[in-house]
Amino acid sequence: MELFLSGSDPQIPYFLENGPHVPTQTVLAIPAAGNQPALPERELVKPVTDWNDEDRRLVNIDTKARSLITMSLPDDVFHSVCHLRSAKEIWDTLCVLGFWLTSDQTGLTSVTLKCLITLDV
Repeated sequence: MELFLSGSDPQIPYFLENGPHVPTQTVLAIPAAGNQPALPERELVKPVTDWNDEDRRLVNIDTKARSLITMSLPDDVFHSVCHLRSAKEIWDTLCVLGFWLTSDQTGLTSVTLKCLITLDV
């Protein structure tokens, strides 16, 4: 499955591991003036109207990944993850559930989810 997803877009595995892209803008620090305290530099989520082409492209990668993953799932599994909002959430849920798609007799489904879970013991 990872090979299929990365073949569709090489950045999909990054977003499966780190979550979807959220376009942000930097608001510069404001120094203290008079009795007003200083405000530190901070990141704010950009309104959709301020997104540039690169922001749109990166946000659409999550949409593409969600579509590709959910299209490969049987109906009963799809209904258990369709409410999740990002490809990472879907991927992580499938990994936690230990769900593995394998080829059936007809060869219609040949998907393997590679999930690495590290436990600190």
